[in-house]
Amino acid sequence: MLRKRFLALAFIIGITAGRVQAGEDLAPAAQWIPQDAAITLEISNPKPLLELAIGPKTVQAVTSHPLWKLATLTPRFQQLRQGIDYLESRLDTDWQSGLEKLLGGGVILAATPTGASLLVVDSRDAKLLGRLHEVARQFAETQSSKKSGSNRVKSSQHQGVTVWSFGPNDYHAVVGSRLMVSNRREMLLAALALRSAGGKGSLGQSAAYQQAMAAAGSRVPVRMFVDLAVLRQRTPLGKALEREENPMAALLFGGLADVLRQSQWLALSLDVQGPRLLLEATAEGRASSAQGAAAFAWPHDPAQGAMPLLSVPRQLASLSFYRDLHGFYAAKDKLFPERTSGLIFFENMMGIFFSGRDLTEEVL
Repeated sequence: MLRKRFLALAFIIGITAGRVQAGEDLAPAAQWIPQDAAITLEISNPKPLLELAIGPKTVQAVTSHPLWKLATLTPRFQQLRQGIDYLESRLDTDWQSGLEKLLGGGVILAATPTGASLLVVDSRDAKLLGRLHEVARQFAETQSSKKSGSNRVKSSQHQGVTVWSFGPNDYHAVVGSRLMVSNRREMLLAALALRSAGGKGSLGQSAAYQQAMAAAGSRVPVRMFVDLAVLRQRTPLGKALEREENPMAALLFGGLADVLRQSQWLALSLDVQGPRLLLEATAEGRASSAQGAAAFAWPHDPAQGAMPLLSVPRQLASLSFYRDLHGFYAAKDKLFPERTSGLIFFENMMGIFFSGRDLTEEVL
């Protein structure tokens, strides 16, 4: 009798715990991102992107193309179609509606300089997410048994959450309507620790992250945070910004490199305006407009600057930017203290072409 009561009590506790986890008020996903994440891509409102990507007009344009009709005849496409049909039957939904429900709450992808990454997906349907995970678990068990004869699907408990692994470099957990996936176990455990700590010490509480997100704006569906200070210290970016050896790269990106050298963070925002995408970048630092070797990238008065974009029939893309070629070439000794073979070749060819004229003052 005592044993039966104990089992009944354990069953009730288990059901109650499951309901508490499923009904947990989830903090913003950024509160679960470790603070050492140097790059974070946040899609707070996937709806306009999904409407643009899988909306009726896009689907009609893609499916009416001759290449699409050829692709539908390949064996791989047939396998993909069968897989989608199977998921639709198991989840009792069409793939468009299912995708909108699974991604509708937002997505964050974070990466550290060491190569660890964390994907956080907030679903609008916790039951659908749970059913999808169960289908994926069953598929992983079947595939691992076929290949190795053993089950590679593993699970363990950590702070009241089941941590799963379906194979190498896969560690994930489902907390209510939130799915977290990482390529390293320690990254996922760090996220769960932040959950227990109420987000204390997370990226979401970082001053640099908050400033960057404020600069990007809260109304855009996609925002990106780049911790330039960390990347300069722990990746090849810092060395690349110290010295530019490619004259063409210096000409095109000289002003941008100047900003990146002085900024602590970079914020990118992507907005959807009908069929158009608007990308905007904001950096924390300021470039030296009137001084320094990169002054050629900045106009000196309002009358100068980039020319209006060209508009021609059947145009795919257009780009316009301002560069003072005279100022660029005059600053070559500062930009390239060590003479490169490409620059020497250019000077020799220009000297021959212009018959000994001074290229800086008489030509440019």
